[in-house]
Amino acid sequence: PRWIVTDREDGKNVGNWHWEEKNMFPWSRERLRELKGVAGSVEGFEGAFSGGFEVSNVTKIAGDVVIHQRKGKLWPLCDLVVEVSYKGTMSKEGQAPVDIRGEIVFGDVNVDDRDCLEVEVTVHGTGPEIDAFRRWIRKGGAQPVITKVQEFLDDLKKQADNGAAGVTKSAADAAQHDLEEAKKKAQEEAAKMAQVNKVVLPTPATPQDEAARPTGTLRIEEEFAARADDVYDCFTVANKAATYTRSPDTLLEARPGGRLSFYSGHVTGGFEDMHPPEFIKMKMRMADWADGVFSSVRIVVHELGAREGCKLELSQDGIPANRVADVERQWRERFFAPIKVTFGYGAVSGSHHAMFGGI
Repeated sequence: PRWIVTDREDGKNVGNWHWEEKNMFPWSRERLRELKGVAGSVEGFEGAFSGGFEVSNVTKIAGDVVIHQRKGKLWPLCDLVVEVSYKGTMSKEGQAPVDIRGEIVFGDVNVDDRDCLEVEVTVHGTGPEIDAFRRWIRKGGAQPVITKVQEFLDDLKKQADNGAAGVTKSAADAAQHDLEEAKKKAQEEAAKMAQVNKVVLPTPATPQDEAARPTGTLRIEEEFAARADDVYDCFTVANKAATYTRSPDTLLEARPGGRLSFYSGHVTGGFEDMHPPEFIKMKMRMADWADGVFSSVRIVVHELGAREGCKLELSQDGIPANRVADVERQWRERFFAPIKVTFGYGAVSGSHHAMFGGI
């Protein structure tokens, strides 16, 4: 039989063997409230702009933070959403500063992703100074806030490493319930990501298979009434992509080797290379393609000039020859059109041409 703490008459947890945990959310909430007042500044950005910002309010701290103890070991588990609002200014050389406000959202604060936190920065308004501020804060201006969140995660880990005081035993049935829920969630996530993992690490095809498989190539150009970095984010920021696809399970691990999944696994793959905010190289496939078949996608985004928007140039190689038209329709109807409608990035329709090769 499995022994639990309550089996002992004195209730003693011998050797810290049994499941215990401490709720660290109140401690975490106090630590994260210290984000208020964090500031950043810049001088001579792009040779002409100077300004900065300060976090004015911590608007949301939600989720779970605990330190678990099992078999004499302690480890932290953290799953938080943190949102802050900020105020700032930006001025062009020789001109009056312009007031700026916005939000910074950390969608998934956890210990494992400490060095690659998911961050979304919103800047309200338009204009030369505001647009310059938006470019600066997205290229690293938000780092003081990110660093503060990373320091919180470091301190949480130290709490576990040093042995958090007050870890108390949980009832056996509650511990068992938590274990079952965690197992169920892990199984669901594993099933959901099976297609993604299969694409990122595809089954190698033989030279004979590659030679026999007809493939097609797609070229699309599309214009958007938006800055290049705004359009770039539509393919690299999970929260933004989830908004226009209306798929909350969108996965975008925007780094070389990271996975991607749109529309609940209908489109999956992985990132190979990226240079924000201009270039993305990906491997992509549709769920109904044959096993091991994936295409290579390159997206290049060009600025067209001040207040003229940007142009996206997409090339995709290795598409099954009989699916090129369908893939083009998917890009236009399930990506480009929703992006324009959702975010107001509407522009003239782009030109395109498709050709078949590798037959």
